[in-house]
Order: sequence, then structure tokens, then C-alpha cells
Amino acid sequence: MKLPSKQEVLTTPNLISSGGFGLVVAGSIESDPAKSLYLTATGRALDLVDGPVARLTGQGSDFGAKVDAGFDKFGMAAIVAGALTHKRIPPVAAGAIIAHNAFNAAASIAHEIRHPDEPARPSKIGKVGLFVENLGVFAYMGAAAVESKRPNSELARGLTMGGHALTVCGVGLGLIAGIGYLKRATNDA
Repeated sequence: MKLPSKQEVLTTPNLISSGGFGLVVAGSIESDPAKSLYLTATGRALDLVDGPVARLTGQGSDFGAKVDAGFDKFGMAAIVAGALTHKRIPPVAAGAIIAHNAFNAAASIAHEIRHPDEPARPSKIGKVGLFVENLGVFAYMGAAAVESKRPNSELARGLTMGGHALTVCGVGLGLIAGIGYLKRATNDA
């Protein structure tokens, strides 16, 4: 595997990705549900900006794509771990998210090992799945924030139900992407 150049590492998009990841980690350890949701959502919103900034500034690279994908996976792990720790997400939903992200990460690593000269960029369906999955986790976190101010709220119940639906859809799309990553990894052509 080729080491990245200084120009590939020290880019504005990588700085945005790093800052977003830092906010996600801060949000995942925050005990106040509303502050946690704010920090985490802001961090994840930065993830929507790094790619367009890379294209606008001509700073896109395979290394930058790997940084983005890595922070996506580690960020989701931090969010889910924090939500579990603070009892803001059902354990079954957290387990499904963790399992599918681990599967996708393993398939991507296998691709890197078997095809080191071929970039393993995330698929569009994988990006959509991760986005929907994030919305599901945010719905659970929003339910916890509402519940902390207004116990037994209809809004909190609605957000929880939305979290269930979005998590199922996000994990499903993520698994479809993961199967694609696995097929690419096992392709000898």
C-alpha cells in the first residue's frame, strides 16, 4: 500500500472530517441529551461538507476518501457507544448498526488487501444507508432529549418509532452495500 503524500494528508477536507469526528466524539460522551444531539448532529453535518469541499478545491484523493470513510465508521461506533451508554438507543438497534458497519469495514479491508492498487471508495447506496442510519440514531437521541424534559411524551414515542423505521432501512441499505463491497473484494479481475 502506497503511503499518502503530505499534500494528500494536509487538506481542508481532511481537516473538516477531523473536526466533524471530534464533535461526534464530544457528543457521544456528553451526558445532557440535548447537548449530545447538537454536538453529534453538527459533527455529522460536517461529513456532508467534506466531499463537496474536496471537489471544489481540487483536493480530492483516494487517501481523503479513506479518511472520510474511516471517520464515518469510527464516528458511527462512537455515536452508538455513547447512545448505548446513556440509554438513548435500544440495544437491538445498536447491535444491528454495529454488526453491519463491522461487516462493511471488513469487506472494505479485504478489498484493500486483495486489490491494493484499486481504490475502495464507498458506494452511493452505502452512503445513503449510512445517512438514513444516522437519521435513525438522531431520532432515538431526539426522543431521549424530549423525554428528559417531558416524560411520556407522544413526540418522544413518535421519534422512537421513527428511529426504529430509519434504522431498519439504513441497516438494510448498508448490508446491500456491504455485499457489493464483498463482491468487489472477492473479484479477481
